[in-house]
Amino acid sequence: MEKQLESGFQRLRGNVGRTQYFALGFGCIIGSGWVVIAGDWLEAAGPGGAILGFLLGGAVIALVGACYAELTSQVPEAGSEFAYARRVFGERTAFAVGWFLLLYFIAVAVFEGLALAWIFELIWPLTRSADLYTTFGQQVPLGAIVIGATVAIAIAAINFLGVGAAARLQSVLTYGFLAVAIALLGWLIPLGSFENAQPLFKGPGDTPWYYGTLWIFATCAFLLNGFQAIPQVVEERSSSVSLAHVAGLIVVSIVAGVAFYCFVILANSVAVPWTKLAGTEMATVTAVKTLPWGNQLAVVLLLAAAASLIKTWNGMVMMAARLMVAMARAGALPASFATLDQRFGSPARALLFIAIMNVAGLLLGRGAIIPIINMCSMTLTLTFIMCCTAVILLRRRGGAPAPFTVPGGTSVILLTLLAATAMAITAFASPIFNNPGSIPTEYILLVVWSAAGAVFAWLTVKSRGNRVVAEGRV
Repeated sequence: MEKQLESGFQRLRGNVGRTQYFALGFGCIIGSGWVVIAGDWLEAAGPGGAILGFLLGGAVIALVGACYAELTSQVPEAGSEFAYARRVFGERTAFAVGWFLLLYFIAVAVFEGLALAWIFELIWPLTRSADLYTTFGQQVPLGAIVIGATVAIAIAAINFLGVGAAARLQSVLTYGFLAVAIALLGWLIPLGSFENAQPLFKGPGDTPWYYGTLWIFATCAFLLNGFQAIPQVVEERSSSVSLAHVAGLIVVSIVAGVAFYCFVILANSVAVPWTKLAGTEMATVTAVKTLPWGNQLAVVLLLAAAASLIKTWNGMVMMAARLMVAMARAGALPASFATLDQRFGSPARALLFIAIMNVAGLLLGRGAIIPIINMCSMTLTLTFIMCCTAVILLRRRGGAPAPFTVPGGTSVILLTLLAATAMAITAFASPIFNNPGSIPTEYILLVVWSAAGAVFAWLTVKSRGNRVVAEGRV
């Protein structure tokens, strides 16, 4: 007999262990950015400025992760931020948080689908097909849509088989990718020269390098995000994994993600004079080509990158499905999204909705990648502020001590809140500075999604009201 929550809905079932939790957290943090946009990091601030941006951003996100860890140990339910917001701030705030998180999960899934098609084109040029149309200044080929849609459907199907199948896929891809990436990037350092990394700090043209550092600092909200995959599946933990273990792995996965990104920047900048990689597409691939058998190893790296983004994609689908389940349980989405498949215990209808949205998003094309990154950074920083505030408010309310608490007490949480606020201001201001005199695309997309959320909320409330009236007549 299935365990049920107080609301009467079935609890998600699973047997997720510690290594699988780390694979979920770290695997969702490290997607394809280390290959696709590494050249943009170098161009923005130089290797020193880029690493500094990740260290500063990583420190903030690690503290934010500690706040998530404390909340997770107190509210061990699927839905993560939505569940925390509902517990502390109420239904309306929770819906807004959940709606924009759903945007984030779907947007990242789209991002990974677009990047996967790009990688396929580099490995097998024959997959490059005729262009259908142009969006965001980039051509959208048919092949990219077909490849992305095929993988989107496959990931949804694997998740339909249950959390066990999805978690095993995540582990295989995460640890396999990590072994290949560390081996190849580690080989670059002894064969390169630290003179190639000079100057350590430099922006594009006459732009100060610290502008780029601040941009990387702000986008860490996106680039180091994904650790929420751990609290999203906290209901499905193994009996041998305590809430304190789950909470600790959140912080560990973030620290590991920062270390990996800094390692990538270091390896790239010593392999080749970094000024030759700055702003180039697939800079990490160019660096690996300098190794013996470089062309062949570049293909291996691209395959590792493909595995990397598929694991992130898989994690985003897992998180999105559990968020929809949590919102449906609370009445913020139709209750049917909380229905679990009787055989596999998976949220089938939520997975179907996510797959449809994922495929539709692929139609935006590769030109949407940078706007997607910026938009996600903007919405995520607001979520970070909410979670830091929620920890403070829950502590003031008293109650039983949490299995995990943020080290350093309330003063550290307040410092984290200030840092997250600074990150949010930078994230919202960056598109304006980068597009002077025009309305940023990111703002337009956010307005459209907000309007869709308002309509969806109205329809859900109306439907729930009609159902209550109908039941009252019976």
